[in-house]
Amino acid sequence: MATDDEETRGLSAELGLSLVRARLLGAPNPIVGKYEIIEELGEGAYGTVFCARDGELNRNVAVKVFDETATAETRAAIMAEAKALANFQHAHIVTLYEVASVDQSLYVVMEYVDGTTLARWEAEPGRTWTEILGAYLAAGEGLAQIHARGYIHRDLKPENVLVDGAGNVKVADFGLARRYVDRQEEVAPRDGASSTYFLDSPFSAPELRSGGRATERSDQYAFCAALWLALGGSLLPVRAPPVPRGLVRALSRGLQEQPETRWASMRELLRVLQPKSRRRAAIILSSVLFLIIGLSLGMLLSRERFSVEAACQATRDDLDVLDLDRRRELLDLRFPAEAPRIDEMIDTLRAGYQGVSQELCTLAMGGVTGSEQYLAQRTCLEDVRSRLGAMLSLAETDMTVTAVDVVTLLVDIPQADACRAASEFGATIGDRSILVQIRDIAPLRRRLAEAETLELIRRRREAGDMIEALLPEIHRAGDPRLLSRALTLYGTSLVWRERLGAAADVLKQAYELAFTHKADDIAVEAAAMRTHVLGFKLLRYDEAMASAHDAEVLIERESLPDVYSGRVDIERARISRRKHRIEEALAINRAAVRKLKDAVGPNSRRRLRPMTGTEPVNDFETRC
Repeated sequence: MATDDEETRGLSAELGLSLVRARLLGAPNPIVGKYEIIEELGEGAYGTVFCARDGELNRNVAVKVFDETATAETRAAIMAEAKALANFQHAHIVTLYEVASVDQSLYVVMEYVDGTTLARWEAEPGRTWTEILGAYLAAGEGLAQIHARGYIHRDLKPENVLVDGAGNVKVADFGLARRYVDRQEEVAPRDGASSTYFLDSPFSAPELRSGGRATERSDQYAFCAALWLALGGSLLPVRAPPVPRGLVRALSRGLQEQPETRWASMRELLRVLQPKSRRRAAIILSSVLFLIIGLSLGMLLSRERFSVEAACQATRDDLDVLDLDRRRELLDLRFPAEAPRIDEMIDTLRAGYQGVSQELCTLAMGGVTGSEQYLAQRTCLEDVRSRLGAMLSLAETDMTVTAVDVVTLLVDIPQADACRAASEFGATIGDRSILVQIRDIAPLRRRLAEAETLELIRRRREAGDMIEALLPEIHRAGDPRLLSRALTLYGTSLVWRERLGAAADVLKQAYELAFTHKADDIAVEAAAMRTHVLGFKLLRYDEAMASAHDAEVLIERESLPDVYSGRVDIERARISRRKHRIEEALAINRAAVRKLKDAVGPNSRRRLRPMTGTEPVNDFETRC
C-alpha cells in the first residue's frame, strides 16, 4: 500500500516505481488487491495498464489504474457502470472482472490478451484486405454488442482493439475510461483540463469535434474511419481504398458528416460488410456451373447465335470502367450538402446511358453496327463516358474543385435524349469498322474532355494549353466531330487570351466543319461563341447577327432543345446592350433566362456550356 507522501504520486506511478525496486533490489512485486503486479504493459490517456497475476484463479489479468481523484458521486457512477459491464460476456469484448479502488485511485481488472493491438497487427507486412476486413468485422461484432446493451465506446480506434496469438479479436477500453473522464470534468473540472483533448483523432466523428454528444453513430464513424485507413484509404484528402466498390460504398455511408445519414446501427453496417455465406457461395457456384454447361451446349447448338450475343456485348460500355460508385461516394464525402443532388444527376446519367446502350445492343443483334444511327449514338455514349470520367478524375485529385463546379460539369454532359437524337456525323472517316474507329480515338476523346472540363470551371489557361498541344493529334485522327469540338474549344481559349481575330477565324472553321458533318450541337455552340466575339468583343454587329442567324436556322431545322436557342439569345441580348438598346436587351435576356431555366432547372444560376460567355446571365440586368 502506498504511504501518505507516496499517494501524491498516484497509484500507477507508485506501482511503476515498485516494479523497478523489485527488479533492481529483489524486492517483492507490488500488490493491488489480490493481484500481484508483474509488469507494465502501457500507458494511455486515462491510466496505466499492468499485467498482474490472480493467484486465486491461477491466471494472468490486466489491471488498468486511473490516477484521477474522483468525487463520491463520480466514484458511485463508475462503480455502478462497471458492475453492469462485469457480467458482460462476448467473444469479441475484453471481459471486465472487477472494479475497485485504493484510497482515491480507481482500478479495473480485465481479461489479459496475450498478443498485440489491431494497429500493429494490421501494419504487419503481407496483410491482405480480406484479412483486415475479417478482423474489423470481429471488432464490429463486439461494438454492436456494446451498443445493444446501451453503452457507447467513445474511443474506438485500432490501438484499443487487441488481437491475440490465435488471431482472436477483442474490443478493449469500451467506454469506461471515457465515461469516467467526462463525468469527473462535468462535476469538478481540473485546472487546464479539456473534455475535447481527444477530438483531434482521425477517428473522431464531426459532431464530436464541434462539441456534440457521443452516440452509437459516432462510434460507427470511428469504426468506418479506422477500417477505411487500414485498407489503404485516405480521409484528407479523400481517397478510397483499393477494395471492391460495395465495401467502399458501405464505409462511405458510415463516414457521412451528418449522423442521421449514416447506417441506422452497427448491426446494419455489419450485415452489408459481411461476406456472403458459404450457402450463398454454394448456390452461386452451382449456378455458375449450370450456366457454363448451358453456354457450352448453346455454343455447340448455335455458333451464329453466340456471335450475335458477343457483338451485342461489345456495345455495352458500362460506366463501371470509370469506377463510378467509388468515386461518387468520394464526392458525397467531400460535398455532403450537395450529395443528394449529385447522386440524382449521376443516377440519371447512368440510367440514360444504360438505356441507350440497350438500344444499341438491339441494333447490334440486328447486324446494323455500320448504320448512321449506330455510329451517332455510340459516339455520343463515348462523349458521355469521357466527360464524366474527366469530371470524376478532376474532382478526385484537385481539392480546389467545388460542389458548384461538379454540378456545372454534370449538367454539361449529354443526356440520353441527346444521344438518341444524335445525327450521323463521321461516316467518312475511313473504311475500318466502326468499333475500331471509336476505339482508336478514345484516348483523344478523353483528353479533349479533360480540357473541356477545365474550361468549364474557368481554369482557362490550363484548358488553352492542353487543347493547343492536343489539336495536331486530333487533326491527324480525322474524326470531324472530334475536330470540330476541339476547334470550338481552341477558339474559346483564344477569346480569353484576347486574340479575338484569330478566335473568330477558328470558330468559323469549327462551325463549318460541324455543319458539314451534321454535328449540329457543336455547330450551334461554335456559332454562338463566334457571335459573342464578333458582336460583344469586336463590335462587328452585322457579322455577329449573321452568325447568330446561322445558329438559329440550325436550331429550328433540327428542333434542337431550348438550351441552344437560349445560348444564342444571350449573345443577341449582349449585342443589343452594346448598341445601347437597353429595353430590347432586357426583353431578349429575360426570355433567354426563362428558356435556360426550363432547360437546366436550378443549375442555370451557374455558367453552363450552352451559356459560354463572359458573365453569368443573372448579372446581365444589373449591368444593364
